Amino acid sequence: MRAPTPANQSERLAALAGYRILETEREKDFDDLVEIAQLICDVPIALVSLVSHDQQWFKAEIGLCASSTSLDEAICGYTILGTDVLEIPDTRLDPRTADNPLCSREKEPLLFYAGAPLITPDGHALGAFCVLDYRPRKLDDVQKATLTKLASQAMAQMELRRAMHDQNVLRSEMDHRVKNSLQTVESFIRIYQSRASSDEAKDALAAIGRRVSSISQLHAELYKSDTGDIVRLDDYLNRVAAHASDAVRRGITVQTELQAVKADSRKAACYAMIVSEFVANANKYAFPDGRDGVVTVSLTETDDGVITLTCRDNGVGNAGRTESATSEKSKSLPSIGLRLMESAASQTGSSFEVHADENGYRIDVVSLSGQPQG
Repeated sequence: MRAPTPANQSERLAALAGYRILETEREKDFDDLVEIAQLICDVPIALVSLVSHDQQWFKAEIGLCASSTSLDEAICGYTILGTDVLEIPDTRLDPRTADNPLCSREKEPLLFYAGAPLITPDGHALGAFCVLDYRPRKLDDVQKATLTKLASQAMAQMELRRAMHDQNVLRSEMDHRVKNSLQTVESFIRIYQSRASSDEAKDALAAIGRRVSSISQLHAELYKSDTGDIVRLDDYLNRVAAHASDAVRRGITVQTELQAVKADSRKAACYAMIVSEFVANANKYAFPDGRDGVVTVSLTETDDGVITLTCRDNGVGNAGRTESATSEKSKSLPSIGLRLMESAASQTGSSFEVHADENGYRIDVVSLSGQPQG
């Protein structure tokens, strides 16, 4: 006969729903547990059973070849009424199971059952870790103790799943809020930039805007990363270069040659500023009179972890830029970006070298302590 409804059914079902585990895919961590139970208890069938309001659903099973049963067939419905292992040596002789369809069927009736309840830290029994056999029998003390331990381990796996889900939800919410905040800041910067009266102020605000944009992209990379503070620097700089490319005029191409490199977020943020500033300055000064040109961003790492970032253009070079900047005000504009790039390199302990000739402008940023590749 069907097991009685637990006195705390409403609270129990709410607790079960909180684990978000019903109807989920099979997972190796749970499958391994039922395999262990099958071997140690020497049974053909082992289950991690969860009793909901309308069915008994199996998170893991071996030997039964079913994903669920009705509550009329759920012997685990009796197990959740207590806190200890429920053992029924012969289901034909027990009034709780004598008329159970799984136990009374003609072909391969289930004649033995033992289950340990899956109990939450709050004391709610959600289901059972159970073993079944086609013959009457009893578990020995070691097998009973093992079944209890396996039930505790299954419950621990459920707690871990819930904690990871909650962490992901929190992380997603934080990501959403950070994105909104950064977008708001970028909007304010654009407003103030449009109202600025001097070229120096506009350039300074543009540099700040590029910095905020690179931080926003870094945040996106960190959100995707599963290695904490470490990001794929090549993927991140590709995004930064693509974003910077959107702001250059027609005829100027931004291309990347990036080796797979990992770095911490601080170094990534500083290198992103360098790339953004170099592309912005090349767009403004490297290709006068509307000429076409190419800006190239490259990234390499040696076997001993030394990272080299190189930004170069095929523009007019340093002499050409100086000659085209005739006023004192315009001569100061390239130096804003240069000082920002030098400062960013310094923050990461990297060397910073500038090269200019008739073939264009180039900077080399060399880090003496890179993140080794993994």
